[in-house]
Amino acid sequence: MDLNIVEIILITSLVNSLFLLILVFISKAKRNNISITLTLFIFLTSLNFVSWIIVPYLSFNYYWFCLDRFPVVFFLGPLVREFSCLISQDNYNRRKFLSSKSLFAGYFDVALTGLVWIYICFINPEDKFEILFDVFTLHIYETLAVLYNGFFIFQAIKIFNKAASKSPKLKHVFLTIVVIFFLWISTFLADLSVYPSQVPDSTFYPLWLLMFYLNLYLAYNFLLSPTRFTSPLSSSTQKDSEKDEDLAQRLKTLMESSKFFRDPKITLASLSSKLEVSSGRITFILRKHFKMNYYDFINKYRVMDVMERFRAGDSGKFTIKTIADESGFRSKTTFVKAFKKETNMLPKEYISSINTKKFN
Repeated sequence: MDLNIVEIILITSLVNSLFLLILVFISKAKRNNISITLTLFIFLTSLNFVSWIIVPYLSFNYYWFCLDRFPVVFFLGPLVREFSCLISQDNYNRRKFLSSKSLFAGYFDVALTGLVWIYICFINPEDKFEILFDVFTLHIYETLAVLYNGFFIFQAIKIFNKAASKSPKLKHVFLTIVVIFFLWISTFLADLSVYPSQVPDSTFYPLWLLMFYLNLYLAYNFLLSPTRFTSPLSSSTQKDSEKDEDLAQRLKTLMESSKFFRDPKITLASLSSKLEVSSGRITFILRKHFKMNYYDFINKYRVMDVMERFRAGDSGKFTIKTIADESGFRSKTTFVKAFKKETNMLPKEYISSINTKKFN
């Protein structure tokens, strides 16, 4: 395999990113959600660019290698959005990211690629080159990938722009990731512009070298730097802390005075809109000042409202379900679960305890 200097550099970038990936996963000091997401993005983008060099060589020289690309591109956009959510403190479904719907296209791409491999290897090996190097199909695939990833990149930019505070360090990381994504789009558009012919690989050398530099920049300025990633919100100054206290008080007042929790259609988005701050900001305040997530916070106020009505004797005038509905609960199951979590009793047990105290 004859390689020029640019191709050697790109392969070096892939090896470097694999080393970083292993390092982050085995090092407790560096293993956190932000570092893992960033390292995966670096590794997969490196693997995607190296596909242009390694895949054609292996496909021509080894009969068992039946790939026209490494199936990684449908993971890139969701990873960028995940990174944006993490640094913006928008912690929705953080623990469930690997099973989220946003990664379904990536998993499907991997499964489909595996099926194509099996078909070519064991069923129809004669059509290997016709199937693997069908330029039209490849362009359709890349078009879908660009549109899919573009959707998530657009979401990532919106989430990042709404963040209440951004440290210069994380801002530079995010902007670098967005630049890498647009470099990938540039290679796709350049290749598409001369269809059905193909652009020589040498045309992409400047972009690939820039890609290599950006990956090194991310790796050695952020992943391996002595200063670990820190949340721009958690390292706030005294002035920021005062703003946090004020927002926490506004949130509490909104619940206690306005009874905002009684609206069954209330969402994190509507609450943040009411207070004119980002959803990520609300999530951070709830975790920092109230030690709970959004759903527990709202349900706690709803349960307290139900308990107050039980003590006032409303359980003798209305059904338990009616009282729960008027306090904002949309489901009996959710209400019973939330009530037991707050009181360690079922609603009927709580009503009985109130009646017992009255008679005693």
